[in-house]
Amino acid sequence: MRWQRWVGRSIGGSFFVAGTYVVGAGIYGTRQINDTRKRWFSDDFVMTPETLRMPYKSVYFQTRDGIELNGWFVEQTVKGKPSSNLIMCCNPYNQDKSTLLGICRGFWDAGYSVLLFDYRSHAKPPRERTIGYKEVDDAKAALSWLLENKPKEGKIGLVGASMGGAVALRLCADVDSKRFDISKYIKNPEAEEIENTMPISQQKVDEETETNDEKIDNRSSNHSEQEHLKETERVIIACATDCAFSSLKRVLGASIDKNFPTGGRLFSQKGLIPLHSLILESVCFINQFWYGYNPENVGPECELSSLTTPLLILHSADDSVVPVEQAHIIYQKSGTRPEEKQLQIVPNTEHIGAYFNSEKEYIRSIVRFLDKRFEIANSSAFVPYAEESYLNTDL
Repeated sequence: MRWQRWVGRSIGGSFFVAGTYVVGAGIYGTRQINDTRKRWFSDDFVMTPETLRMPYKSVYFQTRDGIELNGWFVEQTVKGKPSSNLIMCCNPYNQDKSTLLGICRGFWDAGYSVLLFDYRSHAKPPRERTIGYKEVDDAKAALSWLLENKPKEGKIGLVGASMGGAVALRLCADVDSKRFDISKYIKNPEAEEIENTMPISQQKVDEETETNDEKIDNRSSNHSEQEHLKETERVIIACATDCAFSSLKRVLGASIDKNFPTGGRLFSQKGLIPLHSLILESVCFINQFWYGYNPENVGPECELSSLTTPLLILHSADDSVVPVEQAHIIYQKSGTRPEEKQLQIVPNTEHIGAYFNSEKEYIRSIVRFLDKRFEIANSSAFVPYAEESYLNTDL
């Protein structure tokens, strides 16, 4: 009977240790996702667009929860007028806006005005960060500023790397599905001018006509609203991403398999004893309980069917942070028409390493895609410094 008690206690003890390990790992993982970024004295030691000989202005905007964020607007001009082709760049997790200055210069040379901005992880005072959950609100605040300040005929493309790519995709899905109504941020000077210059007597006649023909006007109004929404949708003209994740839960699962010293194949999510799956579910449950959101719903995957924006999906074949399978998920599940989306897998490359393999070809591939979507006949016509341009230099 002793051996039975010993076996029973051993099994019970094993379950207790495993349960404690799973819960502890879940708490640790949850804190890692939502903590405040540690600040360093070197945080302000960054290059600016002027370092790369680009004129810019600092801009500020607020998120819906009242956090002030900073951005750089690098404006390009065409024949003395502000370029109507604009790009908003979303940087990777835990990085500031200066990390995308290299690609910004390439876009600027190609005739695009560019908005770079910081997420709340770089706000002052320090704020809690997430991995693509609250950052979508940061991107919406940046996009709202750009919509309010763009030229009247301006069109916008979104570009994002890693978490920034996931944020850009989710933002496109929210715009395409009207969950984020951008029409209120778009100025219509012609309509305002017509309304302001219309004689008062004519305004009264119009009001009476509207009252008498309410049903017809409602139909006409609904039709006009639909047409307006179609025009609004076309303001966001394209989205290009590099190593974007489809779901934060998938990223966490890959990270647990890679970093937790619990036996590799034996304890992996598809292993004999799926301890890693228990840790992952623990993280998701605790995160939902403490912070009010589930990592499974962070990222574009749950909304991809409503995404119709033309896409360029770049991904590194040897990505150990965001496995390449997630690029295929984004491509297959997105609602974008097949002829309007491209998937390019970069061989022998780690996470967001394609730019560093060949920055000229990297920028060129994205600019070609954007040029097609923006219907620019010849991008070199917009290059102010042709001898220095990334686009006019042979590989």
